[in-house]
Amino acid sequence: MELSLLYYFKTVAEMENITKAAESLYISQPALSKAIAKLEKSLGVTLFERRKGRISLSAMGRVYYEYVSSAFQVLEQGERKLSELMLQSGDTVSVAAPVTGVLHELIYDFLSGGEPVQIHQFYYEESILESELLSGKLDFAITPITIENSEIEQTKLMEEEIFIVVSQKHPLADRKYVRLADFKDDPFLVDEASFDQKIIKVLCGIAGFEPSILLHSNEADLIEDALRNNLGVALMPADLIYRKSMRGLRALRSTDVELVRLLSIAKRRDRFLQANAARLYHFAIHYFQNLGRELHEYFGKEFPERSFEGQKRLGINNLKD
Repeated sequence: MELSLLYYFKTVAEMENITKAAESLYISQPALSKAIAKLEKSLGVTLFERRKGRISLSAMGRVYYEYVSSAFQVLEQGERKLSELMLQSGDTVSVAAPVTGVLHELIYDFLSGGEPVQIHQFYYEESILESELLSGKLDFAITPITIENSEIEQTKLMEEEIFIVVSQKHPLADRKYVRLADFKDDPFLVDEASFDQKIIKVLCGIAGFEPSILLHSNEADLIEDALRNNLGVALMPADLIYRKSMRGLRALRSTDVELVRLLSIAKRRDRFLQANAARLYHFAIHYFQNLGRELHEYFGKEFPERSFEGQKRLGINNLKD
């Protein structure tokens, strides 16, 4: 059935006048009458009653009109939503993350390639990140957190190892391999800008103890100064260690709990990405996939592969590769 026939039917039903309906549709009256007759024949029912030059819906026509009208309302809503998404995207790209560090080098490398793109970068906590994606204010996000919402799609970028970082003055600093459980009596220092303390509690719980949080701050320098002064220990993602000066600090690999975080790229499932947003989106995918290989190679040399029997793992593989 042709969509135009349904639109003709809807117009005639609402105007109850073939002549006026034909004028509004910019077709001839005979052509409109023929179209209505064709629709009635295909349905096998009479949609209109015709009396002395007047036309009105039949009982069957009134029932059918409700469905046709609803269908066109849905189509109009779809068109409005597409227009909103296109206007929201524009030439500007809006991207966010719930932690610091993951966007800095990505955006720098993208812009260093000569891309004349205006980028709006944000940091949102988990719940706000989800709502901003759903509202359409964000093109996409880079996140180590799984968003449990069917309207948001996440694509796995890489698994990033997490290391236990201590002062070089710490009694275990000379070891490369340690158990997370070895630090059950140490206070933990949490850099909230790059790590969620809930994850630290979960990981330590897997190792069999409740961590004592001495300090949590979103100022990385404060956390690092406290580490260097041997005030506690911290968990730190590989990329941060790779790019930072580790003067006075030691990164150690856990043998009892496999410490990893999964980085993914998230966007609303029906999000229409304009050209600039699409370029940065695909650039981000390749960037983090390459970074994952680079980190694996670098830390593979620093920490030769070993098999840790009975090592426990946080269940993070709930995203498709």
